Amino acid sequence: MLRDIESWGVREVAERSLAGLLHAELQAGQDISVTDLRDPEIAALGLDRTAAASSPQEHYPCTRTVARAIHASPQKPAGILGHSRQAEMTGHGPVEVMVLFAKRLRDARNGLTLIPSIRSSGALGEGIGRIWPDELLERLEIGVPSEGS
Repeated sequence: MLRDIESWGVREVAERSLAGLLHAELQAGQDISVTDLRDPEIAALGLDRTAAASSPQEHYPCTRTVARAIHASPQKPAGILGHSRQAEMTGHGPVEVMVLFAKRLRDARNGLTLIPSIRSSGALGEGIGRIWPDELLERLEIGVPSEGS
């Protein structure tokens, strides 16, 4: 949903794109080893951020190739830690994001629990589950026009 929004043009997602999606704030019940692709680590490798973490939409197949290589590495990381491209495009500075490989977590998804909060999970398109994504989209200056507008 958000990966397709570019820095130029209209920054919005269609209301219908939220249908059927959920969000959850999770807490790991174990230490997690992740590959660090935050800006300082990428720079220390002598790479440009766009090579691994901040490429435009047409280059997502390349970033998926990087993720597959990390997943296949002998260190067997449980995920990737990086900085948000959307936050970068709106001048919010480095905001950390994480992608987890569920099968790498001990007991897979049972190794994660919901953070105990009324806002910790829900459908993106309705009720309490809409509050957190709406706040996030507002901070990222991304509009969600209603279907009739």
